[in-house]
Amino acid sequence: MEAYVRLDPRIGATGERAEMAARVCVAISGKSQFRRVAMLLRDAEARLYVAAHAEMEPDVLEAVRQWAEVAQQRELSGGLSAGIRLGVRSLVVCFGEPAGRGVVVPVWMEGSRVAGALVVMASSVLEVRRRDAHEAVVALEALATKLGRSMERSEMLMRAVELPVAEVVRSQSAVIGEVA
Repeated sequence: MEAYVRLDPRIGATGERAEMAARVCVAISGKSQFRRVAMLLRDAEARLYVAAHAEMEPDVLEAVRQWAEVAQQRELSGGLSAGIRLGVRSLVVCFGEPAGRGVVVPVWMEGSRVAGALVVMASSVLEVRRRDAHEAVVALEALATKLGRSMERSEMLMRAVELPVAEVVRSQSAVIGEVA
């Protein structure tokens, strides 16, 4: 929990979420019992994609991508992702072979929008005791809340920058129209 509190989840001036996602994955992998970590985010069409990962083998990463596609389809049809509840919002999910099971921690933004998710897995099921998993999920859910707020601030800043630019373009177009 202490390591996550010190983690800087801010998105840089360029708005690159991938940089932030990479920092988060490396921090979780290095500071928790969950060595394999991926961060899913939404693209411009609101589809989930793997923005960054740490210690995930290619076949495990592919299983996470496939799970994200299925989760997306369930969400579009009004359903929820299948899994066993662990923590307030997190789920233990079976990703199939060779990935096994992992924990999906949603990253929520205002208005009940899911901006993405943290996916964490141990090297083996026996590596993390149940009590330790519950404690880790509490810390991960707190981190996910922090990440969601950071993404909201980033979106607000991007909109604040885009509005004046759009206004300048609109006024220049009006002036050009009058001159022509």
